[in-house]
Amino acid sequence: MKKIIKKIKRFTSEDFKKTLDRLFPWLSIAAVLLIAFMSYSLQRLYTHNELAAKISKIVNINEAIDNHINSEFSIIQTDLINEHLRQIDNLIDEISKNSDYTSFFNTPSSHKSFKDLVDNIKANEVVLNKFVTHKAVIMEKTLDLSATLRKTKEIRTLAGFFSRILLSRFGEIFDANLFSDDVRAYRYEISNSEEEGSQIDYNYSLLLSQLNEEIIQLIGIQERREQVSDLISASATELTEKLNNYSRSTKNLLNLILLFVATLMIIFMIKLRFNQQAKLKMREKELQIKEILEHSSDTVFEIDTKGVIQSVNYSKNKNKYPLIDTVLELMSPDGRPINIISELESKDKYSLNEIRRKKLRENADELDIPILEETLNQDVIITKEDESGYNFEYHERMYASPIRKLGKIIGANVVLIDFTKQLEAEYKQKQYAKKLEIYQHVDKETGLPNHLALSKDLNISRENGLRKYVVYISIDQFENFQFFYNDRTVSLILIEVSRTIRLCMRNYDIKTELYRLQEDKFCLVCEEEDKDRLAERLLNYFSSTIVLKDDLNHDITLNISLRLGFSNDTDTDSSDRLAQAKLAHQKARQIEAPYFIYEQNDENERTYRHNQIVSSMIRYALNNNKITAECQPIYDLTKPLPGENNYELFSYEILVRLYDDEGKIHYPGEFLGVAKQAGLYISITKAVINIAFDLVEKFDYVFSINLSSADMANTSVRELFNARLKKCKAPNRLTIEVLETEDIDQKMDDVLKFLNNVRNQGCHVAIDDFGSGFANIATILQLNIDYIKIDGSIIKRLPHDENSRAFLNMLSNFAASANYTMVAEFVSSQDILDQVKSLGIQYAQGYLLGKPAKMV
Repeated sequence: MKKIIKKIKRFTSEDFKKTLDRLFPWLSIAAVLLIAFMSYSLQRLYTHNELAAKISKIVNINEAIDNHINSEFSIIQTDLINEHLRQIDNLIDEISKNSDYTSFFNTPSSHKSFKDLVDNIKANEVVLNKFVTHKAVIMEKTLDLSATLRKTKEIRTLAGFFSRILLSRFGEIFDANLFSDDVRAYRYEISNSEEEGSQIDYNYSLLLSQLNEEIIQLIGIQERREQVSDLISASATELTEKLNNYSRSTKNLLNLILLFVATLMIIFMIKLRFNQQAKLKMREKELQIKEILEHSSDTVFEIDTKGVIQSVNYSKNKNKYPLIDTVLELMSPDGRPINIISELESKDKYSLNEIRRKKLRENADELDIPILEETLNQDVIITKEDESGYNFEYHERMYASPIRKLGKIIGANVVLIDFTKQLEAEYKQKQYAKKLEIYQHVDKETGLPNHLALSKDLNISRENGLRKYVVYISIDQFENFQFFYNDRTVSLILIEVSRTIRLCMRNYDIKTELYRLQEDKFCLVCEEEDKDRLAERLLNYFSSTIVLKDDLNHDITLNISLRLGFSNDTDTDSSDRLAQAKLAHQKARQIEAPYFIYEQNDENERTYRHNQIVSSMIRYALNNNKITAECQPIYDLTKPLPGENNYELFSYEILVRLYDDEGKIHYPGEFLGVAKQAGLYISITKAVINIAFDLVEKFDYVFSINLSSADMANTSVRELFNARLKKCKAPNRLTIEVLETEDIDQKMDDVLKFLNNVRNQGCHVAIDDFGSGFANIATILQLNIDYIKIDGSIIKRLPHDENSRAFLNMLSNFAASANYTMVAEFVSSQDILDQVKSLGIQYAQGYLLGKPAKMV
């Protein structure tokens, strides 16, 4: 019930009412047109029924003709047949002159059917005339034979022939062709007879033959007439069916029109209801507006053409406005008096179409054209003098609209909205924003400009082409200060360092600005100063000990040394000045020098630039779904198949790849190291996890995925893996390959918790790259794995390294006794494969057996 009420409310929403108002005139026109069309369609439907009745009458008349002429013993009434034919012709003529003849019979199909009917009726008339004529001839000849029968010489024989003709008229079967043969035989026999007195009556037998020929022709005419009669019935039936179909389609259309008209009537009733509701709401709104105006903080005036106030609802500050029957005087912010009526009347000089056209001109802003149609909007100032003579300014916004009578302006409604407090608030907001901006650009601890201020100043320097260089400064052994002193004392040390740097700059009159970036990092932006000399002066200032008091007023003696990095005085295409200073500072730390001056394209910058390029490539791949994977097959060496080095497939190892913005593929060695340093490694791991589960769902193979101890210890990685694992239909087709890393022992609790969980849900566990140095037998036992994957560096040495073979032989014996399965990686040659098989290693992967490829 609630849903029904909700739908009704939505149906009667304001949007629907507005749409109904716009469509109502068109709906009214549509209703009139549909009713007219209904009347026309009903007339056509009645006409169709008339046509069908006339066609049916034609068929009935034709059947009456058939019944009349099919009686062999009856006398053909020519007048009756002619009357029937005349009736048929009249009906055809009435159909042709019918008002609906053109609309229905002009269609190719209907026209052909009607033409066929008319042609068949005409053909029937021709056949009937022939039939009547032959029927009369037969009757006449029959009467003649009957009258002369007694005069024949062979009366007995000829009477038999005559009887056969007469009996045929009363339903006896009569074969005209057989009768002709019998007459010819009779004449032949008599002519050859030797009996005395046998003599042929040639005249009578000739008459019999002639009568028989007439009967044969009549039979042919009768068959033709029956064919034509059947064609008339078929044509009439076809035409009647088309009329009925035409009527049915008209009826269906009328039903749809009736439904639509009924819908329109409902809409009209809804519209009437809306109009009633609108009138009630209008009345209610008038009362509400009146009440709102009485309590509004804004002031509404009604003035006449001279500006005299006729009525007003004063706001709270009514003492600043004139009274009723006085002139409303307003002033614009530029000091110009405002004549409201005059300005409203000036808008009437332009029609709405002219205003729209002029708005479209390119120089419309330069023309003195009113761009508003009716309402006048302006900011105004009301000046009021207090008792002491001080002038107060009230800033208000005026909205004025004309009052018309017979198209002529007779006054105006004026609304004044006070925004004095708004201006004051905006001013305070701007002042606060300025203070906030200053506050955001200052380091709270030292009072120095911070990294935001540095970035802003460097941008200004760059835009103005100023040649300034940056000095990146850090405090050596600052970690020790943080370890031995509390936060308050560390803060005092930083303040003292900043004070000493500024003192050095001031004493040597060096044009510079000092910035505090983070922790112990400071920056100087200098110009026209020798870098080596600046470094020497600054370092000398910190060569002696610094004494300060801690928060408990105890003296602390500190030996503080700085490390400096100097940039060039301009940016380069590869790095800006701040980056240059950081690279130089890093170089100074590497070579343990107190300072270093940036050298373009040195090893540090090349590494920096490489890391920037690779990290950007990784971010592009992550943001554009360009992380992909190739799968390398792992084969069961105990199950050979026909062909060289062909074995049964065991599983696939998923190997991560990514594509750059040019579509070039990159391999893990190119980006995983940078990804770990840039904090992007976990995102890549998540992408590979999603790929792995998608492959398990799509293909009926076993897949393995590499996870490090850091992956398994990461909360977000575990959550994603567990979420996909819960939805996975075949977790037994997924193997986790634990990567050997140096921190695996430190994160063993997280690793074991993760592996136990996935193993309980059906996944398998393997240790990857065993023998590379970090894992040992104890690790294998602790992880409770299913497979041991031998590191490729050991597998590659098998053909020529006895120690590698001995190690793997020992490991193979251990794996067999502990029920572990071994997998050999990097099987790239036949010698290696032979060694692997000789050591009893069951599974192998490598380029010799199968290269990594995308699963399609």
